[in-house]
Amino acid sequence: MSNIYAESEERAYRLAREADAPGAEGVLLSGTGLPTVGIVDLLEQDLGKPVITSMQACLWHALRAAGIREPIAGFGRLLREDHAAR
Repeated sequence: MSNIYAESEERAYRLAREADAPGAEGVLLSGTGLPTVGIVDLLEQDLGKPVITSMQACLWHALRAAGIREPIAGFGRLLREDHAAR
């Protein structure tokens, strides 16, 4: 497909599964138009590793910049877990 905005969550899921490498510690889905919000948790469960998307990372950073650190469920580990400096 040549238009990222015409992609479906199902295709984004398949693309992420295909891009995963067994030795990878996580999967990055880059592309702000790719519909990933509804599949991040499922991908993490199925792959057994973190999945980070461009928009998820932007949201995480914006929340931190605003001083908001409460966990947000349903959108992957990045937003669900405490990532304070250790």
